[in-house]
Amino acid sequence: MLGYKENKSPKLGIVNTSQGVKVAAIEAGPGDKKLLSSSIYDRQMYQESTFNPKAVSGAGAMGLAQLMPESVKELKKVFGESFDPYNPVDARKGQKYLMESIAEAGWVKGTDDMKMAKTLAAYNMGRTGLVDVLNKIKADGVDIYSDPKAILPYLSKETRNYVTDIMAMEGSKFNEKHFSKSLQAVKGTWLR
Repeated sequence: MLGYKENKSPKLGIVNTSQGVKVAAIEAGPGDKKLLSSSIYDRQMYQESTFNPKAVSGAGAMGLAQLMPESVKELKKVFGESFDPYNPVDARKGQKYLMESIAEAGWVKGTDDMKMAKTLAAYNMGRTGLVDVLNKIKADGVDIYSDPKAILPYLSKETRNYVTDIMAMEGSKFNEKHFSKSLQAVKGTWLR
């Protein structure tokens, strides 16, 4: 048990139970609820850190949601100076806030799959980087609204794999068996 306490936020549906805090119970919020669900956040968190709250990347990303230092500064302005990227509850709040702010951006348009691909890509590579790629390939005649497969070749290998891996988890045997068992196993340790 890491001993993290819940930072209260009126926007989040964090549920305290006898088993601890269930971060996955957080609802998608005001963004596109079909697009951003607890399942997406769980799959993304697994992809980011394999549920290791102490994870640190070579680029300096921290915690379960692998938040970059610049994002942590932004999130401290929103949630207060006590925001801690290593705290599982804060990590989920930060992840949710950033994903919703990306999904609600005017340039995230298209089919649900395309919006999801753009939102995940922007989380992984940065909003500015993705917008630059989208502007370039749109000018070259690439359809950036229909099928995510059209934009994937223009993303870095890391971002392309990130997007396809998270989107492929939905409804897969991995999601139903391995992922569910992994999530349930760690909830008992880091979500108390």
